[in-house]
Amino acid sequence: MAKKIKFNLILDGKDVRDLDGLRKNFNLDDLLSYFQSELLHRWLDVRGFHKELNMVRTLSKDSDLLTIGKGLIEIFHNESSEDDLYHLLFLQERRETLQRILQNAESHQDIIDEYHKRYELLKSEIFKNSNNFEYVKGAVREVEKSFLPLFRLEAKEFLGVVVKEYILVAMAILLNRNLRDFILKNRDISSKLSGVISLRDDMIKEIYNQFKSLKGVDNSIKAKIKNYRGDTSQQWIRLEDEDVLVLQSNAGTKLREPIESENEISHVYAKGTVLRGLEFQSFKESHFVKYISLKDIDGFIGAVSQFRGETDGYWKDIEMEGRDYLILKIGDGCYIRSLGNHGEELSTSDVNNKFPILRGIDYKSNSKTETIYYIKG
Repeated sequence: MAKKIKFNLILDGKDVRDLDGLRKNFNLDDLLSYFQSELLHRWLDVRGFHKELNMVRTLSKDSDLLTIGKGLIEIFHNESSEDDLYHLLFLQERRETLQRILQNAESHQDIIDEYHKRYELLKSEIFKNSNNFEYVKGAVREVEKSFLPLFRLEAKEFLGVVVKEYILVAMAILLNRNLRDFILKNRDISSKLSGVISLRDDMIKEIYNQFKSLKGVDNSIKAKIKNYRGDTSQQWIRLEDEDVLVLQSNAGTKLREPIESENEISHVYAKGTVLRGLEFQSFKESHFVKYISLKDIDGFIGAVSQFRGETDGYWKDIEMEGRDYLILKIGDGCYIRSLGNHGEELSTSDVNNKFPILRGIDYKSNSKTETIYYIKG
């Protein structure tokens, strides 16, 4: 009997020898190609992953890309997201359009016209869905995969609009390793992003000011407001672990950040502030706090993650490897590196206004107040 020869898969440019490596470097485009050629089947067989092989064999090569892709995500990718679904939709649309062109095009000009039409439609959909970051990331990836020649011709004009009016689209382009230089190498365009965190702070202040006004906040924001009311018997209860914007609380209540439990905040000083998580204390049933969890806000504010805290001179892993992270800003005296990348140490001069991409995040800081802002790819 012939000996089975072990070989590696190449996913996202990395050699993959086992299932952990496959999940860590999960790339749907590569995996779909290996599935169609049955190289994935052979790899699972020679590596002895028979359970996964049997699951893969239940997927039909004649199925549409959505069905196959969803199946591969369920088998191999523990952290599937809405982004994966949008990517599948774009892949399916690309294949269907190509088939339609080949079947119906009567001339070379028909193909060109269809290509331009699809590009203009995609741009229109990007702007229409500019607050849906998962959609935008998939759409920007489709620009890179299918329309790079057209994008290159109009990049300056397109990006001038994006950085001024559609900040989240600009972030998605910066996250795309093959498109980001169109922003970074254009000084006029990149400089407009230098105040990106100030812009975020201004947006948060605007939400609070709207809440105080007679008109109130927009319905889309109003639906995100949370209201906790009750007597905690002067015991601290935790309401949120992530960043919140405090809108209102009444006299007698106290708030604090879980990470800074010694610093209690009265209702007077809490309103309009952003806290890193929220703990609440009261002694009456009428006591309440109204707040918004920032991650629940659609658009730029909700897409941004942040972290603050002392690490006592040690590296602290705040995001795991397996996906890209676009770093927007870090504070003075803070350092970051890709997860476990010993020897790398990026400071403010390496990060701020340069928007590096890390694979996982290690963080080091001696400050309780300085903050790292980043977006998950």
